Amino acid sequence: EAGVIGFIVYKATGTCPATVSSNPVSSGFTAVSTITSASTTSYTDSSVTYGTYCYFVVGTAGGLVSIPSNTVNPSVLPFPVSGLTVTVK
Repeated sequence: EAGVIGFIVYKATGTCPATVSSNPVSSGFTAVSTITSASTTSYTDSSVTYGTYCYFVVGTAGGLVSIPSNTVNPSVLPFPVSGLTVTVK
């Protein structure tokens, strides 16, 4: 995106809302990363555990912030149990 200096990645738990408000922190979002290079095209969140999350990004340039991107709503599934035996009597 022309003029973009960096990005801010926001995250919340649960299902994404229909729209993201102009003040995402008041909507339960937390800024989880500030990326200071427009050439950085990915972010890895290693803090997630089992559950559903909502992410979006905004572009930053010269102290200004863009409108929010589309949201993405991934779910992290628990690891499969191994070595478990179930007996029905």
